[in-house]
Amino acid sequence: MIEEVRLHRVRARRFLAMVEGRWDRELPEIVAHTAYYAMFHAAVALFSKRGVPLPKTHAGVSARFGEYFRLVEPDGRDQVRRLGRALERRLIGDYDAVDVLKMEDARDDATAFVAFCERLIDET
Repeated sequence: MIEEVRLHRVRARRFLAMVEGRWDRELPEIVAHTAYYAMFHAAVALFSKRGVPLPKTHAGVSARFGEYFRLVEPDGRDQVRRLGRALERRLIGDYDAVDVLKMEDARDDATAFVAFCERLIDET
């Protein structure tokens, strides 16, 4: 389980570095997609560390994250909302034809969410 946590943290950090390094010159759809997967892997690392069963769907990951971590202070509820927004942005980027995404939002949410998950992983 420790190796799984490490591997997902590395993956989260790699995706986050891509977002932080290229958000201002990349397509909004790519930033939204990459930011979401940084957050997804951070959540999976936290689930693995805490022994939380991994859901089978992306919507399930968002719901389960809320179930287990919305009351964590500070800002657990904010992080639950960030993950939900990221999933929504990813779906818009993947499937919608209209460009309505703001890259700064994706970057800021991913940065805060990954930091939150890493703090909780390091606390236990």
